[in-house]
Amino acid sequence: MRNHRFVDMIRRPAVEQLAALDRKEVSSRELVSLHLERVAAHPEYNAVVTPDPEGALAAAAAADDLRARSRGGGRGRGGGRGQGGGAALLGLPVTVKDALETAGLRTTCGARDLAGHVPQRDADAVARLRAAGAVVLGKTNTPPMCQDLQTSNELFGTTPNPHDSRRTAGGSSGGSAVAVAAA
Repeated sequence: MRNHRFVDMIRRPAVEQLAALDRKEVSSRELVSLHLERVAAHPEYNAVVTPDPEGALAAAAAADDLRARSRGGGRGRGGGRGQGGGAALLGLPVTVKDALETAGLRTTCGARDLAGHVPQRDADAVARLRAAGAVVLGKTNTPPMCQDLQTSNELFGTTPNPHDSRRTAGGSSGGSAVAVAAA
């Protein structure tokens, strides 16, 4: 069983997770593993429909190596956000909406016609997240072409509201919302 202090870490805001990484209270690899375990423990939420555990753990290991090599174990040159181009999100686990192309990772936009689409390059938003050091855990569910008020599609099914399954998780970014809201 995992240390309760670590499990609590994934419920903290991103800024607090980054601070814990900076203070070396947790490694990126540990943080990524905890988030991946949470996703795997709750298949009923159907929030992260294309997880990338191998890619995420490799990126986390690279982030941990970079932190270990940098002065003071911080986020690269300049020590962090807004200070000389450091990797402001170094080692922070994130998910990406299935509408954003992600190099080497299936991107379907919830549409059957795109079921086998694996882009060769990242969308600008994903490229910027990676450049800032974020670790992509996987892709979150969307309605087909992000065009509905609820999140359900023929490829992955429905992403329910984690607090009341009779209600919708919302459309467009329902999978993203549930990935954050689910306890």
